[in-house]
Amino acid sequence: YQRRVHGTLSECLFFFAMGDGLASALHELEVKNGAKQAIECLEVTLRLLGNLVAEPGEEKFRRLRCRNATVRQKVLDVRGGLSLLMVAGWRRTAAELEEWLLFHGDVDSLPALITKLEVRLAALQAPLAGATAGSRSAQAERQRQEVLQRIADDRAAWRPPPRHETVPRPTETRPKQPARAK
Repeated sequence: YQRRVHGTLSECLFFFAMGDGLASALHELEVKNGAKQAIECLEVTLRLLGNLVAEPGEEKFRRLRCRNATVRQKVLDVRGGLSLLMVAGWRRTAAELEEWLLFHGDVDSLPALITKLEVRLAALQAPLAGATAGSRSAQAERQRQEVLQRIADDRAAWRPPPRHETVPRPTETRPKQPARAK
């Protein structure tokens, strides 16, 4: 069994850092579609996830109608698009005689996912912009550096959740109160 790796070392490390589900969804998205389709899919997915992070309690951002033209054309009809949404926490269901995607994931984990998707989007956009002007590639590099800095800041700021410690019981008993006179 021989496994063939495509792409640069940085791309391989990027996919390794993401975990299997996200890496395979992005790999399918990028390999089985054109760059333009992959970019559009990532942009719509990032918009959907950004809405969830901005307003986590808003019900309209937790439900996607599968027949919605934008969602269907730019995400669901693109190979790897549905997988990407599933990794993010969306689940398919049927309700009201229609097919829906409902968000069942953890909203608190979305900022890290959004950062990873933004890095990948910038990497996909860079070759397309590189042919037009050097300033655009410099801008893409600045965006890439900003995203990498945000990742580093998030890692540095992360602290494990506090442990719940039990409070020791006092060894002394309360003094008895004198009995009330009747």
